[in-house]
Amino acid sequence: MQGTVVGTFGAADAGGSFDARNDGLTVAVNCQGVGSVTVIIVGKSAYSLPCAEDQPTSYENRDYTAHGTGQVQVTTAGQVVWALTIARLPLAGAPTG
Repeated sequence: MQGTVVGTFGAADAGGSFDARNDGLTVAVNCQGVGSVTVIIVGKSAYSLPCAEDQPTSYENRDYTAHGTGQVQVTTAGQVVWALTIARLPLAGAPTG
């Protein structure tokens, strides 16, 4: 994964802060179990991700817009375990078009 890790969280519902220093963000989520994980970048975006009971499911979202400091919240539905990593995504050399 490109960038520098600025926050890692896990366990049950959780949240925390990050500082992307005006770079983009890569949000990587792994989950397993019956249910889903919802990731909220407060004031920016939110998405719900289904998890699989029999194997880990991985998602990655790259956001090529500049972010400063922010807050992330993670909530779960059902019986899932999850891990989340937020990394800075350098905007220099970002795809265009």
